[in-house]
Amino acid sequence: MLAQFCSSLADNALLVPMIELMRSEQRPVWQEAALVPMFALFYVLLAPFVGAFADSMPKGKVMFISNGCKMIGCLMMISGISPLYGYGIVGLGAALYSPAKYGILTELLPASQLVKANGWIEGLTIASIILGVMLGGQIVGPHLSGIIMPIDIPGIEFGLYKTAILYMLVVYGLAALFNIWIPDTGVKMIPLRMNVWHMSREFLACNALLWKDKLGQISLAATTLFWGVSGNLRYIVLAFLFWLCWVRLAVFLVVPMNALLQHRGHNLMGAGRSIAVQNFNEQLCILALGAFYSYSAELGFSAYGAITALGVITFMVMLFLGGWYLYNLRRHPAEVQKLLQIARSDKLH
Repeated sequence: MLAQFCSSLADNALLVPMIELMRSEQRPVWQEAALVPMFALFYVLLAPFVGAFADSMPKGKVMFISNGCKMIGCLMMISGISPLYGYGIVGLGAALYSPAKYGILTELLPASQLVKANGWIEGLTIASIILGVMLGGQIVGPHLSGIIMPIDIPGIEFGLYKTAILYMLVVYGLAALFNIWIPDTGVKMIPLRMNVWHMSREFLACNALLWKDKLGQISLAATTLFWGVSGNLRYIVLAFLFWLCWVRLAVFLVVPMNALLQHRGHNLMGAGRSIAVQNFNEQLCILALGAFYSYSAELGFSAYGAITALGVITFMVMLFLGGWYLYNLRRHPAEVQKLLQIARSDKLH
């Protein structure tokens, strides 16, 4: 939980100084909007491999390697490489991190504790998003900027925004330190087969299996929509108003949906692979909506219009998902009732 909080805190705090760095370098507006889909890119490209990678070694070691990737991304931005590329490498670390972060829950805990565990993880994630954006804003703001500026490294020219990124690198290092203390769960590791074709086919089969599951498909669709919208709101909200911070009902959707999806995925294909499938679909949605918003920003589309469009999309898709679930109950009653009984017996209801 400490490792997750620190790593997610740095992910979100990093976004603000990067945006300010890009503005100070007078980069096009569409590049700022492209930061979020760039972060999601490796989730999509590496989806067939990260789940198998997470299941091939202890989850704590996977998370340690992942935070190392995030630190490399920070170093790239400090050295003068485009923030788009640097944030992409941070996204690579996050893509490796996520299957281990959620997969370890199913290894450490019985199914009856998954909702509670997800509540803690998601609660800390939401707290890290809010506090991270606040921290990033304060570091580059007038009150803290004078305190953090005195850094002098020979041969490297540091401004305010690169100094802020350096501090985020330290937070990633702290998260990596906590990763070392994560216990080995004792679960048997699945050897990693370095065959791209085989791993891609296996991933596609796992993806199809979860979409065909009468309970898993509803949870997968709901969480995909949730993160697709909220992932882009993380950037759009910087151009909007603070009243969006009062929207709290989302946690009542995502926590039980995640718990059910993890349980079904763990039973069907293994923890790491099921989380990789979930991440692929969610980040693909983030990538698609982010590309839409980047293109809209280039055309002069306002943040108000973007939030309205996302709200309409969310409303329409959730209506469709409600109808889809009722359809499953009517056309496949025996299968759905059996799955619900399994979920209830594991106290996931």
